[in-house]
Amino acid sequence: MASPIDFVSGCVGGAAGVIIGHPFDTVKVIMQTSKQQISAMSVIRNCSISSLYQGIKAPLTGLAAINAVVFGVYGSVMRLCPGQSRQQDLTWSGIAGLFAGMTQTFISAPMELVKTRAQLNSITEWNCMKRILRYEGGLRGLYRGFGITIARDCPAFATYFFTYEWMIGNLQQSKQTTLAHEQQQQPSTFDMLFAGGTAGALSWLIIYPLDVIKSRIQADNRYSSVSHCLRDTINREGYNVLMRGCSPTLLRAFPANGATFVVVTWTLFTYEKYVNQSTTSHLFRSNNNNNSNIQSVTSVSNTATTTTTKTSATTNKSDKSPFIQE
Repeated sequence: MASPIDFVSGCVGGAAGVIIGHPFDTVKVIMQTSKQQISAMSVIRNCSISSLYQGIKAPLTGLAAINAVVFGVYGSVMRLCPGQSRQQDLTWSGIAGLFAGMTQTFISAPMELVKTRAQLNSITEWNCMKRILRYEGGLRGLYRGFGITIARDCPAFATYFFTYEWMIGNLQQSKQTTLAHEQQQQPSTFDMLFAGGTAGALSWLIIYPLDVIKSRIQADNRYSSVSHCLRDTINREGYNVLMRGCSPTLLRAFPANGATFVVVTWTLFTYEKYVNQSTTSHLFRSNNNNNSNIQSVTSVSNTATTTTTKTSATTNKSDKSPFIQE
């Protein structure tokens, strides 16, 4: 099971990412759903600061649950990792990310529906949700676009965590990070910003056409299916529309996701330093095979328990996080 600090750190980090990235997300949604080709700058010029933050309550409200699921599921799956080699660790990072993305869709799909409608119609999220529940089939209406959301998020989160782990491992290895007395060294703020930003941007880039169709399905009730929306969109506006709004999305993804990983890590280290001093906890996992290291922000507090009948050697081993590979 994942530690509660997984959930807390994920929520704090995710909040930082939303606050930084939401104006870019508003620009993206307006561009994606526009019937005409418009530039990001024209959208920004016609929007006030408050309008750029329109709809932020929905992602902030759903943030706690989403990040609890993402980091909790990711941490739980990674604890199953055999950890025999760095390549296996990276493979499991992708698998864990896929499961995390699939699970959180049950929360993110209705949240994004409300956010999209609020951004486009300049109404509050609460009024938007009441309209959907009243006029669009109740809870079923809130899950409009669920199928394409899960198709988008599974590969996105797999890419997201795999890329972050791979980049952090290479950055740390290039600096010839050494471990002394089983104490892992925290990656630098720049490393986390760069790895997190790159992972976020890449994960968005590979699934962006799916996100365009998802936004249109959630914004316009006349589409009966994904194929209907895809055919109609391409016939009316061409294939280029599938990448419309990609620039502000990538501009948002880099700082938002970089900030998320930095704040998550800082939260974990603060907890370990000031709150959890009496117990052994490892924020990062390392792999010593072939003298290589890989470190993960999501390798967090120890949840293993020991009994008094175990030997001291066994106790020491059980105190290690399942993310620590020996």
